[in-house]
Amino acid sequence: MRVTVADGRQFLHESSETWDLIYGDAYIGQSVPFHLTTVQFLDEVKRHLNPGGVFALNLAAGLGDPFSQAMYRTVRDRFDAVYLFRVHHAFNALVVATASRENLSSADLLQRGIDLDRTLRFDPPLSALATWRGEVALDTGTIPILTDGYAPVDRLIRLGQDARTPQYTPQ
Repeated sequence: MRVTVADGRQFLHESSETWDLIYGDAYIGQSVPFHLTTVQFLDEVKRHLNPGGVFALNLAAGLGDPFSQAMYRTVRDRFDAVYLFRVHHAFNALVVATASRENLSSADLLQRGIDLDRTLRFDPPLSALATWRGEVALDTGTIPILTDGYAPVDRLIRLGQDARTPQYTPQ
């Protein structure tokens, strides 16, 4: 694995490479650079994914705040299949998105996790992560899609407040 630490959008814009996985975790305390939250950024991410590749995104507050909900909705707007996994013993949620139109069941995700665990050494194992999948129940009609022209990230992040319980249930 090769890790690059740089402004993600600028790095992708200047690169012609593609990857199987692009991981986004751009939190700086309780702030997020807005240009890493928009549909334009996600389109750039998609351009750099190999066929079958995935974009994974850490949501530090799960889906318990307006920013995380807007980020989740924006990812749903740009990718065909989006999965949400609750990180055990934390508020965090992991969003995994792919351009593949194949929407995998929980059983399919579990089997793929078991297969990958035979060769990969993730902690926790991918098969365990597969069991943490949750169904999302959000009224997206009131949640904004973030764009370069409209991404009020600082207003959506509730500074100084505890994250609420994420709005999804395990499958």
